[in-house]
Amino acid sequence: MTARPLITGATIAVLALALVGCTPDDAPEPTPSPSATESTEAAEEQTPGITDVQDTPGSGENLTGALADSTTTTCERGDEGWTVAGTVTNPAEGAVNYRIYVSLLTEEQDTRALQQVNVDGVEPGATADWSASIPLEEDGLSCVLRVERYDG
Repeated sequence: MTARPLITGATIAVLALALVGCTPDDAPEPTPSPSATESTEAAEEQTPGITDVQDTPGSGENLTGALADSTTTTCERGDEGWTVAGTVTNPAEGAVNYRIYVSLLTEEQDTRALQQVNVDGVEPGATADWSASIPLEEDGLSCVLRVERYDG
């Protein structure tokens, strides 16, 4: 009974060594196909993302999500890049500060830029303007906001 597993193990070892010897030492190196090379080159040519953020989103104390407080009035690409602007309206009973994160996204939802805009000291019921200039020369992006409100 013990001889059979020993013979089977020895047979497997001999076969494994024989297969290793079948691979020639001068085998050609694989080369990427033209489509793989083109995809890599296209990815390298994309404009790198721009990030201008001083505070990590969601990192402040006593924050309130306040997307409803904000209206976007401009989201367009010009000669110098993107201009995004809007207003915030304070519905709270006291003065508040806003931290607005402006993202520029591709159709595939890839973030191409993220910029922080702070709007401080907005009195109760008051409206304040905000804007961001993002030097990104890429077309076809959409503007998405994350708005955080803090007690002022």
